[in-house]
Amino acid sequence: MNPTNAFRLLVIVVWSLMVSLSHADSPMANYEQGVQLGAQEKFAEAKAAFERGLQVDAQSAPSRNCLTVLEDVQAHRIKDQTGVHLFRAFASFNRFRTDDAIQELNRAAELDPRYALTYSHRGDAYADKGQSDKALADYNQALEINPRYATAYLNRGILYAKQSRLDQALADYNRALEADPGNQSAYYTRGNLHAQQGRYEEALADYDRLLEINPRYGHAYVRKGMACEKAGRPQDALAAYKGYLQKVDLKVQDPRQVQFVQDKIKSLEKQP
Repeated sequence: MNPTNAFRLLVIVVWSLMVSLSHADSPMANYEQGVQLGAQEKFAEAKAAFERGLQVDAQSAPSRNCLTVLEDVQAHRIKDQTGVHLFRAFASFNRFRTDDAIQELNRAAELDPRYALTYSHRGDAYADKGQSDKALADYNQALEINPRYATAYLNRGILYAKQSRLDQALADYNRALEADPGNQSAYYTRGNLHAQQGRYEEALADYDRLLEINPRYGHAYVRKGMACEKAGRPQDALAAYKGYLQKVDLKVQDPRQVQFVQDKIKSLEKQP
């Protein structure tokens, strides 16, 4: 591991520990516990941990994703050992052990070669390593198996956006929302793409819809405020930044983002 990645890992681990210690019932703490239990084939205990996390934050996507795996194990759509390999992959990926995660996902694919979720997550792992061709192949494989898999459309769109294939990215974000109209990440990424291309009203419509679904989605307030500023709507920007401070649990936010919002409010309040 190079020094930059080592430092990044140290910062994230320390921050995660601080959050976990001060928020033992946080969605992330319960998610981490559930993943570890799932990797030990303790599926009932894992399910309980993920459900505890959802009691705190009903919109926690990682916990919902893991519950999907457990439901598929329980319904015998995939083998128990496939679930174990998937949870081991999640645990490895969370700790930046991407190669270990890919090995576990390979084993899961060997046991259940028609399980779309495995390919979508392996695509994420390859994308993290910068292996775009392999990532794209896995997203395509996931969508061949399940043409209504919103997450695979979303992540393939993100990959397209990184390659500056913006029309294809937008098309995939649209497909993700057609498959799952409540997909928060799809609204967020599509809003960001609209803003990047100067379509601020369309971006704001996506951020507003996202905040209707989840009023605690902190990044959406920030992006909404920035889009309002660029659209020449300083008072709406001010309201968005204040909404962030009012609606979001600041104790679990990145302190730099909180400071950014506070600075924006001070700046906007000084304007005539």
